[in-house]
Amino acid sequence: MKYKETKPCTSLEPYIHSFWQLKGNDSDNQWERNFPDGCPGLVVNLGDTCITDNGAAVMDFGKTYVVGAMTSYKDSLINSNTHLIGVCLKPGAFSNFYNYAPQNELTNKTIRLESAHAFDIGNVLKTRYTT
Repeated sequence: MKYKETKPCTSLEPYIHSFWQLKGNDSDNQWERNFPDGCPGLVVNLGDTCITDNGAAVMDFGKTYVVGAMTSYKDSLINSNTHLIGVCLKPGAFSNFYNYAPQNELTNKTIRLESAHAFDIGNVLKTRYTT
């Protein structure tokens, strides 16, 4: 598995902790543990379907997900075709980007955004993401 974090530009630092990318490799086919950091985020799946939230949620290709702040770990199944990109927001900054549900309702959950509020996968795929 390859994981890369990138810091935001100075003007976004008050809101964003980091941008990140996770790609599986040929030796991956295992559950990976993600420990809580108290930060909500957004995730776009650019690879095969990814099982997350200890098996309780599935992230499909091309879809955008809101991930609420975590209070306990989550396991995700990472395989060779996993490719996720995301934004780790700073605690308290989430409401600047998302106001469709209170943050406490999203705690420990992964929720798919409706297409009207999601990233346009066509535009996302025009950018070459490499690690």
